[in-house]
Amino acid sequence: MSRIRRSLAVLVGLIIAVPALAATGGTTASAAVTPFAFSGRGFTSSVNGGSLPVSSGRTAYASLGCTNRTGLDRFNTAASVDIDGLPIRLGASETHIATNGLPNGAETVATNTVARVEVGATALDELTITGLRSEARASSQNGDYDAQTEFTFVSATLLVAGVPVPISEAQLRNGVVIPGVAEIELLRGIERSGVAAARADLTAIKITVFADPDPAVVKVGRVYAQINAANPIGLYAGSASVIKATGLGAGVRSGPLAYQPLPCRGTNGNWIHNDIVQAGLPGVVRGYVLSASVRGAPAADSIAANTVGKVAKATLLGGRLVVRNLVVRANVRKFDDGTFVKSTDGTTLGGIFLDGERLNAPEPGETLTITGLARITYLTVDRDRNGLEVFGMRIELLGTGVVVQLARASAYIR
Repeated sequence: MSRIRRSLAVLVGLIIAVPALAATGGTTASAAVTPFAFSGRGFTSSVNGGSLPVSSGRTAYASLGCTNRTGLDRFNTAASVDIDGLPIRLGASETHIATNGLPNGAETVATNTVARVEVGATALDELTITGLRSEARASSQNGDYDAQTEFTFVSATLLVAGVPVPISEAQLRNGVVIPGVAEIELLRGIERSGVAAARADLTAIKITVFADPDPAVVKVGRVYAQINAANPIGLYAGSASVIKATGLGAGVRSGPLAYQPLPCRGTNGNWIHNDIVQAGLPGVVRGYVLSASVRGAPAADSIAANTVGKVAKATLLGGRLVVRNLVVRANVRKFDDGTFVKSTDGTTLGGIFLDGERLNAPEPGETLTITGLARITYLTVDRDRNGLEVFGMRIELLGTGVVVQLARASAYIR
């Protein structure tokens, strides 16, 4: 059920709750294991498009990964923010993601509060919205799953040539335009529930900043909450990816490309793929026919997580160095008695070539050095109690500081 209302209590809560400095925080003492899988996330703002070369970072971002415990609380706060290059100013904000126990059930709740949002190129023509609060709630109680989203605010005022004009909820729903500057619009939440899952998703405000040739879109007050029935043996975790590069200068890194996470509730035995025909970094690495795949499969007495990263062909050093048919696989199975089986079965390498000549590939965990050009380490594995992470190939380009990672897969059951 979606609701919008105004409340001075929201503004009072904001003044008390939002500190001036950024902080992040953790877990309450009343954590308890449940038969559910929870996840949630939220942020105050994000920017896409316009003159920005890439999407901006999310402010006051907080998230709660897949967990089966209640009593958890993740939060982040931000002081006032001016979004560089755009006529938007945000007041102090806070994001909370929490899991709570309920009588005969539990819930995930994501909330975001913003003291004020100002949009306008001048002080004489701007829209101000105060006391914003966004909430997404996904719950299960007495076997019934439910999803709710809610957005509240205290006031909205549009200055027109310095004259204040109150703006109603209905007007914001239809979109308020500041000529030549931006359009501000309230959005409706998405609420989905079924026999064993519920999710609630809300982006409170979309601001489209007029720009030539491309507008910039700013999202404010994003919250997401999800709850699923969990397998009693455990929760799935892990991911696969294909190309990642570091040492590109000034701490810049690229990737991971073709990244695919494994949902914590599994995939009911079906593979999920993220495929890319070709991608890479000019002058560093180029990959062809890239694929990251994940699967979570239940059985009568166990559950299994499988992840795969594949590179049909990767070229480096201007095409002189070629890696063919690199496949990395991580497999873990957990039985109902708590025992694990972990392996890298299915991991293969077609070959490494320099100037068209096949090189002797290093053994797993070993390194091949090409004098003056590259240092190549093949197949390293990090294991822990719940699973493993497999790195297919690490290629250090000597004399440049650049390190390229090809094909990675991780699988865990917790």
